[in-house]
Amino acid sequence: MRLLRLSQIVWACLLACLCGMSPGCGTPDNLVIVNIGGLEPAITELRVTLTLDGAMARNSMPAQDNPDTTSFAVYKDMRRFGVEVPLGTRQLGISVEGLSTARVAVRTGSVTVDLSQRRDTTITLARQ
Repeated sequence: MRLLRLSQIVWACLLACLCGMSPGCGTPDNLVIVNIGGLEPAITELRVTLTLDGAMARNSMPAQDNPDTTSFAVYKDMRRFGVEVPLGTRQLGISVEGLSTARVAVRTGSVTVDLSQRRDTTITLARQ
């Protein structure tokens, strides 16, 4: 299985935010921008899981408070984040759960991105 490092995700998020503020900023070939719709005030965290060419991505650097290696969390600016994928990846599957403060799924959404066609996507979260 391919590894997806948390540090790469954090770097990708930072890069995506900086590029959004700077006109003409290009993004690396392996950065995928994910836009989230359907957020509501009850959602305080996004839990994101990824597949790379059909195989579950693993987070080799999980947070201390959540040792889950199959997902990562987005807390700030949940409307947009970036995911850095290994070069050569053809298809990226993204599943997102919008969690409440009790860590209960309020809304969910998913998408599969053909990386030969595009490097951005939108997921609209909906009630289960």
